[in-house]
Amino acid sequence: MTEEKKLPPTTLKTLEKRFEQAGSRFEGVFPTDDEEMLPRERLLAEELPVTLHYNGAFEHGTMMVTPLDLEDFALGISLSERIIQGREDLKNVSLSCGEKGIDLNIEIAIEPFRKLLRGSSRATVAGSACGLCGSKEESLFDASLPVIALEESEKGRYSLSIIEKVVNEMRDSQILNQEIGMLHAAIWADRQGNILYVREDIGRHNALDKLIGALKYANIAMNEGFCCLTSRCSYEMTQKAVLAGMHCLVAISAPSAYAVRLARQSGLTLLAPAQGKRKMIFSQPERLSF
Repeated sequence: MTEEKKLPPTTLKTLEKRFEQAGSRFEGVFPTDDEEMLPRERLLAEELPVTLHYNGAFEHGTMMVTPLDLEDFALGISLSERIIQGREDLKNVSLSCGEKGIDLNIEIAIEPFRKLLRGSSRATVAGSACGLCGSKEESLFDASLPVIALEESEKGRYSLSIIEKVVNEMRDSQILNQEIGMLHAAIWADRQGNILYVREDIGRHNALDKLIGALKYANIAMNEGFCCLTSRCSYEMTQKAVLAGMHCLVAISAPSAYAVRLARQSGLTLLAPAQGKRKMIFSQPERLSF
């Protein structure tokens, strides 16, 4: 019988260590009801590229993962993907720096590994260079992203009260979701707060891609409105908004640390979360006014 893994006792020090691994603290701006912009700090979750390498010779794929409990992740995904049949097939897990970020090196038994090789032609030799890996002090910048210049005429262009009005109207604008109850939406509103486009999808990335397509077909000026997301704001959502030329992105939930870094790098105004006492402006607050 396999011995049960016991959790260590929870202490303040262990909790602080887990927070340090899972996220980074960012300074932002909190717009108060008294129409003040006050500095505030918030812990945001990290998402780093983690590449799965099996037996030093097979790269199974790369995904964005919070860099915490990666040994558990290695076993869980190996079981979920039916690469192994049980815990006994997992022999060892180690971490190293790789070309894409963190390499999760997973050693499995011979027979499951043979089946993995027979089932795919994607086996590659693992790289050894340390690129994006690890240091949260070093921003994970995408050098290919354009920079959205802050023009003098843009200062104060987007009203926080109008943004709040649009956020409060988002659910009513989701016609499909009112019936289905499980769809994400990406919404475009003009500076007067009129909701012009709503695109819904079961996938948050798909909803934003649909909205971007609609805006481009209609030749909408990206600096004459703002985008609201009903989902959390991960780095892909920030990246898509920047590549589309948007100037202001609003999300219901908090952004990831990587999303904030990309927004700051590119000059995108990022307001997330967008409601209540937890609302935060993480980049280019100059475009916002009360």
